[in-house]
Amino acid sequence: ESNSRPGQGIVTAKTIGKKADGTVVMTCERSFLVPKMGQEKDA
Repeated sequence: ESNSRPGQGIVTAKTIGKKADGTVVMTCERSFLVPKMGQEKDA
């Protein structure tokens, strides 16, 4: 939950890229804001 934006929540997603043999070749983690269910969109 965002403290500065009460109508939005924080989602964190992580991506892991692997070669066919299972070796990890890259990772990426990012966070973004999404509207909470039942919240009106800003005009």
